[in-house]
Formats: sequence, C-alpha cells, structure tokens
Amino acid sequence: ISSLIANFYFASFDENIIKKLSFVSIIPYLFNFLIGSSFYIFWTKLSKFIQNKFIVWFTIYVVYFLIFGVYLGKETHAYEMSNFFQIITTVLLSLVTLSFAFSHKDLSDKLLKHNDISYGIYIYHMLVVNTLVAIGFLHEPIYIFFTFIVTIILAILSWKLIEKPALSLKNRF
Repeated sequence: ISSLIANFYFASFDENIIKKLSFVSIIPYLFNFLIGSSFYIFWTKLSKFIQNKFIVWFTIYVVYFLIFGVYLGKETHAYEMSNFFQIITTVLLSLVTLSFAFSHKDLSDKLLKHNDISYGIYIYHMLVVNTLVAIGFLHEPIYIFFTFIVTIILAILSWKLIEKPALSLKNRF
C-alpha cells in the first residue's frame, strides 16, 4: 500500500528532478514485486484460479481494457499511477502473465530447448531501449521489433557465453 501511495504521490508532481529520480527507484514499483510475492506465498490457494485459465484471464483483460480504456476513455496503462483503473490493469496483467506461464508449462522447453534466456532479457532489454532512444530511434513501430530482436540475441549470447558456463562451475565449489 505504501508503494502505491508513493506512486500516486510522485505521479502528482510536475516534471522535476525529484519526480524523475523517484521513478527510477524501487519505491513506486515495489507493489509489482509484492503482487508476484503474494501469488507465490498463496499459490496453493490461488493456483486453481490461474493454472490452465489463460484464455479466461486474457479475455477478462481485453474486455476490461475495451470497456474502461477505449469505451469510457479511462487511463488504464501507465508507469505513473494516477487512478484506480491502472492498479486493476496491473493486477489483471499479472494474472494473464501467470496464467499463460502455468497454462503452457512446456512451451518454453519446446521453443528454447532448455536454454534459459529470461535473465538476459531482463538485464539487456533496457540497455537496448536506452541505446535506441539515445541514438534517436523513436516513434516508429519497427523500433519495437528491433528492440525485441536485439534483446533476444543479447540474451542468447549471454546464456551461451556467460550464464551456462558459469552455472556449470557451481558444483565445483
């Protein structure tokens, strides 16, 4: 709750250095982590509502977005929280993501053949985004595709050249 309050509070500021610094700290985003932690803690009770329910949660998410975001014109997506609809969007998106992961458990192994590029994607995605922004690649849909491709390539290289070899050493020590 404190994280959400901080997010709403900092979002109300005019653009200044305090607002910019606050939104690159963990404080306004901690609630996202805590949503995931809550699912982990209460997984035995929640799993029956999430596993193999991707179509249900995806449909709810799309209908919610169409009704509140499109039809009623509410701001439903933002990093800076300014209304209750954005909180609901965040929770629903968490449910869609978890339900996809737990509805298609073997998809990752089929596509990636036991290569775990998730950490590399996490580490390198903002490096790619910030680099593209710095060199002026903005406002064109092709740059989103380019961001995905470059990030995935970097993540694969990281897995093959750094992570997998490092993990193979863990039993030696």
